[in-house]
Amino acid sequence: MFNDKRPVFLNVFQLSLPVTALVSILHRISGVVLILSLPILMYIYYDALRTQEGFAIWQNCLGSWLGQFFSWGVFSAFFYHLFAGVRHIWHDVTGNHHLLAVQKSALITLVAWFLFVIAITYRIFFGA
Repeated sequence: MFNDKRPVFLNVFQLSLPVTALVSILHRISGVVLILSLPILMYIYYDALRTQEGFAIWQNCLGSWLGQFFSWGVFSAFFYHLFAGVRHIWHDVTGNHHLLAVQKSALITLVAWFLFVIAITYRIFFGA
């Protein structure tokens, strides 16, 4: 009776993504985070190397909880982007695009990144 051609609301949080899609989406998000943080990191690097006072200021800023969280986010994004990029290059070089191999490498990427995030978290927040 009703021929409704309106768009259907799609709740993205209820979708069940395959692990390969999750790795791909996170790879893009980590790239955006790295690009957006690059000007901030360049300014910090420039200002810290310009004078001793600038170095002391940025040392104190990055030692605060907000600076530690920023550092944690940048390092986490960097290592995820690195691992996912190596995964993509590996599949391009080997030509191994079988479903099982791609799913295994996606899981390995996520596990390796998770282990690095644990190490980074321990190092940044607990200073060991």
